[in-house]
Amino acid sequence: SIGITNTEGQIIYLNRHSSETFGYTLQDIPDMQAWMEKAYPDLEYRQAGLKQWTHDIQSTQNNITSPVRTYKTRTKNGDYLDIDIAFSYIDQELFTIFIDVTEQKKAEANLKDSEIRAKRQRSGLVQITLDPIMENMGFKNAMRHICAITTQTLNTHQVSIWLLENGQLHCFAFYSTLHHSFETCHLLGTNNYPEYMETIQNEQLLSSDDAIHDPRLETLAKQYLIPLNITSLLDAGILIDGELAVLS
Repeated sequence: SIGITNTEGQIIYLNRHSSETFGYTLQDIPDMQAWMEKAYPDLEYRQAGLKQWTHDIQSTQNNITSPVRTYKTRTKNGDYLDIDIAFSYIDQELFTIFIDVTEQKKAEANLKDSEIRAKRQRSGLVQITLDPIMENMGFKNAMRHICAITTQTLNTHQVSIWLLENGQLHCFAFYSTLHHSFETCHLLGTNNYPEYMETIQNEQLLSSDDAIHDPRLETLAKQYLIPLNITSLLDAGILIDGELAVLS
């Protein structure tokens, strides 16, 4: 996107891509002041941006393109875009180059989040497999320790391990980050939750972002999900000594 401003600060040209990206026409932003007020409505942010713009524009006086800087820019419909902006003078007219890098910034943020998650997962795996404390704390305490580590690794509020015994799911270990403690466990009859058990046994993985309204979890909602304020979950069927268990 390109905009051209004359020596009096009037915007004399916007290419079609500029209008498509930001939604503004020359009638909307006849000059730099109107552009700054619409594109950067926050006064403090606008003043800081204007100060940087003035410095960068002055640096272009010797036919040198200014440094490229990124600004959160408001479109006509109220959306905010990450825009790379640079300036250059040509025949006493100021050319402003706008490059929409919003998707690039999102991808970079997602990549960074993925790297952070991967680092947490590696750290959690090392703790579970190499921590010498695990060898001396007994099976139940070791399972509790795994629950606590997993809450940190997955950045979730609570993790539990359920054992299937005599047709019932027995909550063997349960850790909550809300209270930083091991909570009282529950007992659930598998006959009451056929959809849930079928999914766990057949797929060995159940993921839901809206657990309360998930039809596979409908029968669990009233007795288990709602009382514990569980709105999303990731449950996996695992084998312990050849017996089915659930990591939730």
